Amino acid sequence: MSGRLDRLAPSQETRLAALRDEWRAIGLAAGPADRLRAERAAREAYRAAGLPPPSLFLWVRSPLEGVLGAMHLAVLGAGAAPSPARLRLAAALRAAYADLVGRPGGEPWGRAWAPLEAAPGDALVRFMGRTLMDSRGVRDQVARRLPGTVGRAVRSVVGQRVAEQVRRELQGDVRHHVLRRVWAPTVAEIQSRAWERLRDHVEGHHAGRWPWARAWSVVRDLYRLVAIQDALHAPARDRTTPDWLAAYDFFGSVLGVDAVRHLRGSMDLARAAGWWWWPHRGAVLLGERPDHVLLDDQGRLHGPRGPALAYPDGWTVWAWHGVRVPRGVIENPESVSAREVLAEPDVEVRRIMIERVGHERLIRDGGARRVAEDDTGILWRLDLPEDEPLVCVEVTDATATFRRYVLRVPPDSRSPREAVAWTFGVEPGEYRPIAES
Repeated sequence: MSGRLDRLAPSQETRLAALRDEWRAIGLAAGPADRLRAERAAREAYRAAGLPPPSLFLWVRSPLEGVLGAMHLAVLGAGAAPSPARLRLAAALRAAYADLVGRPGGEPWGRAWAPLEAAPGDALVRFMGRTLMDSRGVRDQVARRLPGTVGRAVRSVVGQRVAEQVRRELQGDVRHHVLRRVWAPTVAEIQSRAWERLRDHVEGHHAGRWPWARAWSVVRDLYRLVAIQDALHAPARDRTTPDWLAAYDFFGSVLGVDAVRHLRGSMDLARAAGWWWWPHRGAVLLGERPDHVLLDDQGRLHGPRGPALAYPDGWTVWAWHGVRVPRGVIENPESVSAREVLAEPDVEVRRIMIERVGHERLIRDGGARRVAEDDTGILWRLDLPEDEPLVCVEVTDATATFRRYVLRVPPDSRSPREAVAWTFGVEPGEYRPIAES
């Protein structure tokens, strides 16, 4: 190819759309990974980066197991024999993981946990601990520098206009649907729930100490586990995420940029397994795909009757139209009390809880006050923290079974008649119930 390409041909634009759909599907794929293919691809990715291929592959069944299990290995494998402090941290990590996923179906734990139960401190444990603590340089080379080198080759043959079009129509779309809509909620769920459980277990280990000593010890132990945060965010910072790989795939397969062949291993790994992974010196943690991913018509995580995202080890994310919510809000909204709804600090989550619990029960049990009453019904108001009040009108259907209805109306409604008129889209003076005629 000579010169810089400044405009795509119609056939190339068609391929752009096809690769967008393909890589979006790769990033959102569910079901068992092709492990042999993934391991071959990982070796190829290492070789392309000029590194010795890994000799050990650890498969984890969820991002939660990946970050907690890797830290568990690192804590126990550092040094000749684990100290009491490291054993304490390892116990907290194992307990937090068990709290969050249990041991579904009685299946054994993954290799990130089981080999360390019987013989902590042996040669394998020490190797795994050392290699998992020495990952930053490997990740930088495999998942950042190598793609950066390929990117420079792309810029030498692709003009700015084409690059912007690919970024907007392909890379941006895949990033939005995979990383923002699915991966970001997954990370946020792990951050909130896993860190909370870790803190509880660490505090439990120090419960019998003097208050000042307990506080200092908890802070010290949690600081030692801060690497979990780095591990959790690392995959999304790479240039081997589905959005970057989609763009490189287009530049290579459609525009013929030869340098893209160096990323063939990373691309094949994403196609064969979960795209999130943790490359280390001599070892790789590879992630299984989720069992299922449920989305609404806008591509947001949404599980109307169960978890929106579920992994093989039992780790789940519950979401309603892209907003993470507690499990009970989806499975048993009737069990959620008005007190729980009003105590929820997150406004978005609270609004969904209100929707699921129902206005009638919340008005009845939440301490709403009666604002006004007339011949059309009763106007109720319930103040909500950091949000507009919940204002509802209670009416009775006198034309049928005299059933009571509670309808949400604008917060500035001043009378039941005005509120009911609003539900019919008319002015209060124009509203004439059938029963009055």
